[in-house]
Amino acid sequence: MRGHVPGHLRVEFEEYLDYWYCKCEEPDLGDMSINHLLGKLWNCTDILPSRYCGALDIPQGSSYAKAVRKFKEQLEAAE
Repeated sequence: MRGHVPGHLRVEFEEYLDYWYCKCEEPDLGDMSINHLLGKLWNCTDILPSRYCGALDIPQGSSYAKAVRKFKEQLEAAE
């Protein structure tokens, strides 16, 4: 998707970030894998909440697209 992405997908990404960084309860993505979710947000121009920008070490006001690219790098580095 390009541009605005439905809120439930953005919330699922935020919940996954909470899980990844805080070791909270793993979110239920249903039948969707994390990579599929990242793909849905790959070109999302919506602005990520500032509390997640710090965790990802990206500038405040960054888009979800920038966040998912950075997070994908971190996932690949952890493998």
